[in-house]
Amino acid sequence: MNYKEKTLEELDSLTIEYIKRHRDLGGSSEFDTSINDISRAKIEKFKEVNGKCYLGNINHYDIDRRNPDIKLVEYEGQLIYNFQYSFVIPCEDETVIRLINEYNREKKEFDCRLLMKEIEEINNRIEELGGEFLFWS
Repeated sequence: MNYKEKTLEELDSLTIEYIKRHRDLGGSSEFDTSINDISRAKIEKFKEVNGKCYLGNINHYDIDRRNPDIKLVEYEGQLIYNFQYSFVIPCEDETVIRLINEYNREKKEFDCRLLMKEIEEINNRIEELGGEFLFWS
């Protein structure tokens, strides 16, 4: 299927169909990588529609946590690897950056409620900006 010809709404529908199909099968499959193509098409279409787009991750891993100044990456047609980014937004937003860096800071003790509240705040801000979440297999 040529996903590049689809609208963002159509790509969102295909994402939902993929998730439902694989939920019913017990989880996604590494043999059905169509969601990766859908996510890449979403990034390209998002840039086409918005003029610019910025990619980011909510979860930072060890090497990133040592760098407190994580920024978003502008998409300029570069190769995107599976699982490389978890969302796309139309602008470089300081609120998203701050919320993500606060969420990833070292915590003295584990507090599930606080972590979920922080994730919800990040997701809400991404949605406020008209962003898209990316899914990978």
